[in-house]
Amino acid sequence: EIELSVFGLPPTNKGRSNYYGTAFLYIIGEGLKPWYADKDLSVKFDYTYEHGEQSDLHPLPTGHLAYQSDSHPLPESAWLGGLTTHHTQYSAEPKRAYKQMAYNLAPINSQKFMDGRRLHHTDFQDGSHSEPDNALFYTHIGKRGPDFINNSCVTCHTNNGRAIPNSPDSLMTKSIVRVGLDSEATIHPTLGTVLQVKTSSPSTGPIYYEASNIYVDLADGGAPYYNFYLDEAKTIPFDFAGSGESSLVAGQTYTFIGLNGGHPFDMYYADSNNVKTYLVDNLLASSANQSFTLNANADYSSYTFTYECDVHPHMTGSFNLVNASNAEKTAYRADYTEISGTYGDGTPYTLRKPNYTFGGVAPEYYSVRSAPQLVGLGLLEAIDETTIVNLADPTDLNNDGISGRINALSDPETGDIRLGRFGYKASKARLRHHIASALNTDMGITTSIYPTIDFKNTATSQEINDSELDLMYRYVALLALMPQRDFNDSDVIEGKTLFTQANCVACHVETIQTSDYHPLTELRNQTIHPYTDLLLHDMGTGLADNMGEGLASGSEWRTAPLWNIGYTEYVSYDEAYLHDGRARTLEEAILWHGGEAEASKEAFRTMSASDRNKLIDFLRSL
Repeated sequence: EIELSVFGLPPTNKGRSNYYGTAFLYIIGEGLKPWYADKDLSVKFDYTYEHGEQSDLHPLPTGHLAYQSDSHPLPESAWLGGLTTHHTQYSAEPKRAYKQMAYNLAPINSQKFMDGRRLHHTDFQDGSHSEPDNALFYTHIGKRGPDFINNSCVTCHTNNGRAIPNSPDSLMTKSIVRVGLDSEATIHPTLGTVLQVKTSSPSTGPIYYEASNIYVDLADGGAPYYNFYLDEAKTIPFDFAGSGESSLVAGQTYTFIGLNGGHPFDMYYADSNNVKTYLVDNLLASSANQSFTLNANADYSSYTFTYECDVHPHMTGSFNLVNASNAEKTAYRADYTEISGTYGDGTPYTLRKPNYTFGGVAPEYYSVRSAPQLVGLGLLEAIDETTIVNLADPTDLNNDGISGRINALSDPETGDIRLGRFGYKASKARLRHHIASALNTDMGITTSIYPTIDFKNTATSQEINDSELDLMYRYVALLALMPQRDFNDSDVIEGKTLFTQANCVACHVETIQTSDYHPLTELRNQTIHPYTDLLLHDMGTGLADNMGEGLASGSEWRTAPLWNIGYTEYVSYDEAYLHDGRARTLEEAILWHGGEAEASKEAFRTMSASDRNKLIDFLRSL
């Protein structure tokens, strides 16, 4: 056993830190093997975490035995990512489960992996690293485009995991809103393919600031007379009266909350005849709050916006307004429609369907997509196209009710027709294209693959060069997968049997072999267990949107890989599943299945509570 720690940190009784450190098991004559600790397999580990940190493991050695635990090679059935699979993680840092190097990483790729990681964690506006005490990346300051959703990859992909949707009525910055001119997703002439919900273009105004509650307090002394904050504790200033990035936004709802009753607060706009329209009128601390929303489509350019004391008019100031038209269109998850149901044993459950609002007129054709987890993408790319095609049954020749089919698309670099495998509708063929597309539509950053912004008539440029894009590609492609946990637990074993009996495996294919010819040697000829066929399946009307993508219809979705799904709540600090993050639990995700998966959903719904729990235990072990 070989243990490494870059910072020279000693192991704790929870194991070696996996932050720039790990432990390798090398078996003479066989090589490196993913491993697990010697433990009583009749007792499950306590995988109870809070915000990415782990509680004490059970059973846990103490005293002079605290560090005595042997490593044993995992059975190959638990190597979800083949030899890229990491060892079972026992350290108190499960939030880093998706950040590890492939276990079989070639030496030639180690530095490239780290350089790609630096780009992945970089804020492309100010050059900062997402973790403190790192130097600025001066080369990439100001690379973010004027229209964007976020500044960095990790802002959406929390710890490389799934994004948790923004709370209702907050600007949607953890998801993208894919748009089109029609149901075939024809590129929209003005909106492109994705809504950029923020803007910082000097020609169009400040960015959209995520604010809903604004607290009003008296300033000390004279002008500006009032101070504004985003929190009741008055620790986060909101300078909406200035010309900076926090000006008010037309189309967004604000609630002003009074903190001082001595000087009632008014806010209004006046036309050229000084006719006033009050947004906030006589706000006192005792009056709780007042809310307003300015029309995102109205022209306020000739109006004067003012705030003042209702009793002392000399206590006054003016402020800026940003029209919603400055950004393409703001988007909000307004609320949820609850849908009640009942398990076969009479136990009730509630599903929720998201509702959306937009600044201005809602796009007629759109589809909301949450940021997915990033582990395993390189291995999915390494599967030969023929392997995937052979899994397809577009006309359901075997009459099992499952008719998976491929999505096919044009390679943006060569024009060749490729099989799609990335994205919720398998709309990208190569991982490199997938990364370049996200840089382009989410951050306004151009590459040689996408030299203009979101297919719009903008000047061509290349803000991330091909070498840098290759580093980002190698980082994502060579992220390790964690192994299956509790593989010998009786409930997990029974849960897998129930998963198979419910015919979930018809789409969530357990085992696939990667090709011998992938450019990265680490990914070649690996036996992997992704639990996906990478095919499109009709999932019914409940999950359908009104816009297809390539050959995919609005109701067709690519089978989601299930490997490492059990780490979601630890990596992302919460749970959210399906293409738009509507499902709060794995149970809800299953219950949303329809169409081709209706029979499997019904098999789960009508199981006993004990069997349902065992099936979920199996999924959480992955």
